[in-house]
Amino acid sequence: MLIISFLILAALIFAVMVFSLRKIFSQNITSATSHLEKIAADYATKEEEIKKQYEEASRKSQEIIVNTQKDLQAQKEQMTKETQDQKQKILDAAQSKADEMLKQAEASCQTLLKEMNRKIDERALLKAEELLKTVLPEGLRQEIHKKWIEELLAGGFTQLDRLKIPDDSVTAFIITPYALDTKQRNSLQETVSQKLGRQITLVEKIDPSTVAGLTITVGNLVFDGSLRFKIQEEVRAQQSSL
Repeated sequence: MLIISFLILAALIFAVMVFSLRKIFSQNITSATSHLEKIAADYATKEEEIKKQYEEASRKSQEIIVNTQKDLQAQKEQMTKETQDQKQKILDAAQSKADEMLKQAEASCQTLLKEMNRKIDERALLKAEELLKTVLPEGLRQEIHKKWIEELLAGGFTQLDRLKIPDDSVTAFIITPYALDTKQRNSLQETVSQKLGRQITLVEKIDPSTVAGLTITVGNLVFDGSLRFKIQEEVRAQQSSL
């Protein structure tokens, strides 16, 4: 009987212990589960924050990269523009220098051509004078001179109307290849005095190079009615037409 009572008591104690352990285990599991759920929630929140921070960092990083690329491109374009501008300035300066050198060369060439033409005119004139003296007999040259003077006197020296002679000029210097006869001298003096509106004294000089005709110098003004001048004009006209 005592043994049975002991066994019953032992069974009751065991049952109480099992119930207590189950309750303790249940509480611990619930607490642990709640704690794990809280940890999981905190982890999820932190993971979301980290994800947002990563996305923000990625966005800012991409902006920095894009802006940096834009800055680099702008700097590159600026450097290219400056290089092009500098290159253009160098080309413009070189072109300007070349143009200036070309102008100087053209000016020098024109000066040289004028000098050459002047020498050609002089040689052509001398050659024409030599030919006239060589080909034409003396008597024929004198006859040409006489006819030339007659034509000048007949024309009335109309060119003198356009000349403004100083008021104090009363002497006309005459250059002619042959001496004027009395009739020619008187007619010439009368015509020149009438044209100039005052009495003029003639001073005559013989110069065979005038070939025929005459030149009249009053003050600083010259009227050239010589065959030599006519030949010179013709030579220049021929040169300008080439």
